[in-house]
Amino acid sequence: MLIQPLVENVFVHAFPPNHPEPKLTIRFEIQVPNQLTCTVEDNGVGFPTDQQTTHESKGTKLIREKLMLLPGYSEDNLVVETGDWGTKVRVRIYF
Repeated sequence: MLIQPLVENVFVHAFPPNHPEPKLTIRFEIQVPNQLTCTVEDNGVGFPTDQQTTHESKGTKLIREKLMLLPGYSEDNLVVETGDWGTKVRVRIYF
């Protein structure tokens, strides 16, 4: 329920019909004990940087609310990076 909105956003927003080679990568890593990081990355159109700082999507807001229920929550548990190269979202989960 944390990752699904991110993947859905890729298919809804990242790839226009004429995108030459759409690519979506989902990676799960245990970087340190008790920490799982999921990275969802696409090579889509990205979104304007000013929108990244002024707008939080409904999906992102719901993910943050769910993360707040888990131990070790902080603002950097969900990081969104975007540019003309696409979008990368990292979700850090402590267990």
